[in-house]
Amino acid sequence: MDLRTLEVNMAASVDPTYRHRPKEARFLGLHEVGGSCLKLYEIAVAEAGVPSGVQALCDEWLSREAPSLLAPGDCGFVLLHRCGVDFYFLATCVWRESNELWEAVWYHQPPMVAFAPFGGAYPPAPGTFRPTFCVWEHGVVRREVESWSRYLASPRDDAALARWKADTWSGTV
Repeated sequence: MDLRTLEVNMAASVDPTYRHRPKEARFLGLHEVGGSCLKLYEIAVAEAGVPSGVQALCDEWLSREAPSLLAPGDCGFVLLHRCGVDFYFLATCVWRESNELWEAVWYHQPPMVAFAPFGGAYPPAPGTFRPTFCVWEHGVVRREVESWSRYLASPRDDAALARWKADTWSGTV
């Protein structure tokens, strides 16, 4: 494939009307559930964060749903991502099999009264592409990968787990 063909193909993968802008990631706190620990992050444009009502729905979800999904000892993070005006993803990620990041996704859009499992075109046919993280979510994922890698390289004792819990981040993504 020549360079011009590659440029045309790459340009076709981005909507010509799309305008990218930064968002802010903000650490909201730790949620310890049944021997598991999740770091909660919010992702949104700076001038339009996640409304308190949606944050409350997230807290309700963490109390109601997370205990049945998490295994004792699971460590991970949750991304509460405001997409556009009133659509929200709740991506729950846990470290399993030592070094693998596993993800389950929920969504909320008014007039819904709770988060629901995200179905979309799921499950995709075996061997086909499916979405994972967007560029803003990858900003937090990258930092959490670094944090988990430091934990894996540590003695993995109580002090190391405490350092992992304290290793959080907020900033522009």
